Amino acid sequence: MHQRLAALGKTRQRPSAEPAVSAVRLQAIGAADAMALNAFYRRRQPAKIRIAGEEFVLSALWPPPAMEAGIATAIDFKLGAARGRLCLTRALLERWQVRANPGITAGPPAAVHAALLLESFLREEIAWLERRLGGAIELVAATSIDRTDDMPFAFSVRTTGQADGVCLLQVDAELAIKIGRLLDTASGTPAAHRLDLPLPLSLWWAATSLTIGELRSLQSGDVVMADGWTRGAQAVLVVLAGRRAALAEPIGPSGRLVSAPMQISKTRWGWIMDEPQSASGRPDDTGLEDLPVTVVFELARMTMPLHEVSRLAAGSIVPLPELSEPTVDLVANGKRIGRGEIVKVGDGMGVRIVRIAADA
Repeated sequence: MHQRLAALGKTRQRPSAEPAVSAVRLQAIGAADAMALNAFYRRRQPAKIRIAGEEFVLSALWPPPAMEAGIATAIDFKLGAARGRLCLTRALLERWQVRANPGITAGPPAAVHAALLLESFLREEIAWLERRLGGAIELVAATSIDRTDDMPFAFSVRTTGQADGVCLLQVDAELAIKIGRLLDTASGTPAAHRLDLPLPLSLWWAATSLTIGELRSLQSGDVVMADGWTRGAQAVLVVLAGRRAALAEPIGPSGRLVSAPMQISKTRWGWIMDEPQSASGRPDDTGLEDLPVTVVFELARMTMPLHEVSRLAAGSIVPLPELSEPTVDLVANGKRIGRGEIVKVGDGMGVRIVRIAADA
């Protein structure tokens, strides 16, 4: 009998309809690389710069696109001891080469000669970069390449009278962080980006203090007296996320504000409010940017019968039919604001933003 069962166990096949189960392999990102990506890819205004007398508008571009074979030119360079590579469209590079040497009649110059020609043509711009990046820049070679899939940083490039282009960049983490700061400076101070998020709001009518013993002894019908309450008091406090507050007067089941939201001062009950004034004379609302927002990274959501939930145990697998890759929704205070992909950052985990806010 035991031999028959063993034989059956060896020959029994898993039903073909049952999907194979395997662990998801996540992209691994080093901690330093994560810092570099965050410094380069951040919300900012497009940067306007002048190169060789032309005005260019640069914006960080994610994900870095693969440039078609034959249209990309790689410029290898050194910054001090660090090495990097910048990929430009061939059309842009040829335009600069013609301007640098208008009488050129032969074919494209050799890689080293092309780099020297470009370095001479852009000497003022290179000197400007050297002062801000803290090192001497040397252009080593300029060659056509067929593959650009190993370039982690990308710009979209716009200039008057030309089609939008793409520049790709490959540098170490330290230099990427410096370039990100340079883009921040060139972009200026961006307008505050406020997402249309729900925030918790509560109405405070009064406050008092109770000992633990008094709190435990409360019974139905007891009257709790509020500190500082006077007969006929009609004001309530509208409190936003525990940080900002405004006075209001009750009107039926709702209330009408009689002041703008202001920062709550650290008084005994938090009822007295500071009123910082801006240059325009209006209450300063910059503190709104510091209101706490709970962000949930949600992998999936599904409905299961209670009897299936009660059967779950350690080792159980719940199929997620609508999920084909390790992506998550970003949910802020209950509202979906974006989407990201799970990555491994050093020894921990992280989420790389794929879409955010308006394009979520």
